[in-house]
Amino acid sequence: QVDAAVAQGRLLVVSPFADRLAGPSAQRAAWCNEYVLAHCDRAVIGHLNPAGLLACILSEADPDKELVYL
Repeated sequence: QVDAAVAQGRLLVVSPFADRLAGPSAQRAAWCNEYVLAHCDRAVIGHLNPAGLLACILSEADPDKELVYL
């Protein structure tokens, strides 16, 4: 179902990893999260550390942005 949703343009999966990178970057992950929030109509949050960087970024998101927490 994920592949079909991506192919139909209904789902965008963003990762801070690229094939050429050896590991994650907190700075890259933060940029990806901020970019997605600025350009999406709806975001689904699969995991959230209440004291983490994503929680901080979400606290500053547009209050009208639809956020779904799993």
